Amino acid sequence: MISIKDIAIKMAPAIKQAVKDTGKLLVKEAVARAGEKAAEGMKKGPEKIDNYIDKKKKEAISEAREEAELFMSRQMEVLEKRVDKKLDEIERRMDEKVRSYYKSFFVLVLSGLAAFLLLGFIVILFGNLKRWWGA
Repeated sequence: MISIKDIAIKMAPAIKQAVKDTGKLLVKEAVARAGEKAAEGMKKGPEKIDNYIDKKKKEAISEAREEAELFMSRQMEVLEKRVDKKLDEIERRMDEKVRSYYKSFFVLVLSGLAAFLLLGFIVILFGNLKRWWGA
């Protein structure tokens, strides 16, 4: 009768060889998977870099746009202040000219009225003098 021990001793070299062969296959498969992952990583590397660059470019554009909008709003405020100042100055000058024209108009009207009244007074005076002197 053959014992389990004898069977194990006879089978040991075959089992040892099977374990070695299995280990080699597992190592080869692991190396192949690692190589595939590395190749995928190398393929995805440029894509990741492009994505990162695109992300940074979008951030930079967004930041530049915000800065430009802020700059433009400040410049518009400065421009509005200048325009308001110029409009106030123009309005002041126009008011002065209008006042000057009204003043001249009233002086002319009053001068004309005074001349009319003086002439009327002189006519009445000469008319009365003629009557008094009997002419």
